[in-house]
Amino acid sequence: MANVIIINPYNKFPDSPRWDFELIEYNKFIDHNNFDVTYIVDERGESGLPQDISRYNKVLVDNLSDLQALQSTLEGVIAQLGEVYRVISFSEGHMDMLAQLRERHNIPGPKVAENQRARDKLVMKEIIANAGLRAPHFIAIDHSSRDEIDDFVNTVGLPIILKPTDGASSVGVQKLDSLACLEQALNKLEQGNWELEEYIAGEVLHIDGLIDLHGKVCVLIPSVYINTLFEYLSGVPTGSYLLPPNTIRYENINKFSEQCLTALDFKGCPFHLELIEKADGELVFLENAARVAGADIPYMIADCTGINLFEQWVEMIFGKQPELPTWQFNYGAWLLFGLPPQLPCTVKDVSSFIDSVPTLYKELIPQVGSQVDKGRGYCSLQAGRFMFKGEQFEDVQRDVQLVLDNFDFQIC
Repeated sequence: MANVIIINPYNKFPDSPRWDFELIEYNKFIDHNNFDVTYIVDERGESGLPQDISRYNKVLVDNLSDLQALQSTLEGVIAQLGEVYRVISFSEGHMDMLAQLRERHNIPGPKVAENQRARDKLVMKEIIANAGLRAPHFIAIDHSSRDEIDDFVNTVGLPIILKPTDGASSVGVQKLDSLACLEQALNKLEQGNWELEEYIAGEVLHIDGLIDLHGKVCVLIPSVYINTLFEYLSGVPTGSYLLPPNTIRYENINKFSEQCLTALDFKGCPFHLELIEKADGELVFLENAARVAGADIPYMIADCTGINLFEQWVEMIFGKQPELPTWQFNYGAWLLFGLPPQLPCTVKDVSSFIDSVPTLYKELIPQVGSQVDKGRGYCSLQAGRFMFKGEQFEDVQRDVQLVLDNFDFQIC
């Protein structure tokens, strides 16, 4: 039987109110009687392995974030198995390494060039601009780029964005409002791949969906961020809500999104596209990832449309076209309130809305008196996570605003 390797960093919490990674069901996605499946997990990911089947192999490692050690483990597993049919990870942090691994061992799936279009922000913006679509002006920088940086800043002005070219979830992104702030940031610049980018004011949108095996965009679901992940890292709540369909705005966003995705030329994958919508309605490409979005975005989409993006992704990984469920649509939203910086801490009081807000159907808050510490990723125990769903856009918006205005989290 064909060998499949799956890297799983995702934990699960059965018999608890937590819905973390419940959409990832390998036992339903893959017939373990027809494939020899090897899971590579750390202690956290071990709890996410199939519980109702036993026909698989498991390799336990210390930390799946240690890419050098993980690569060594993968090479050893491949050498032991021989030919490998597929190697799978849903984590963006593994995608560069897996693309190189596929190329080195001739394993089907995204190779280095395709992966670069989904990971390197310079490459994707250049492709978008060459297609005649609006993207922020940018420049690659390092410690030897001072003259080019001065010219660029004189051209695009301030504020300006500094970001890693291969980052995720806004980690490492800085908005620099003055030349003094820019100078300070450049003096502290760490090794790696960095860019300066034109700052463009406007609402940040995320558009999620699927591109089939022929490169056709077959699902487009646009949403608007409530604050952004960049702002969330500064201590404000974040979230997003689904846009009402069948409006001019909705159609314009989907049209521009499809143009961007066509230019980037992906096949057989999900996408998480981010755009800026300026005050005058102009749309600007920000970045794209060829993966399922993080935080509670995939759960909002699954609960409001019936589409499990992880399930469809695995179908395409195994060479099958997406088989989409009958289209359904409810308005939805999610909110995330982060923990305070002083961790660990004991919870003195926390707001609950589950019995008083009509469209709120899921709530995850810590217990009063419990001690909380920093989790791994956005899908973890935070100060508060809230999911909304309703038949009327206005009802969802009202309830989201109520929680934003009234949520309180106190520690002692």
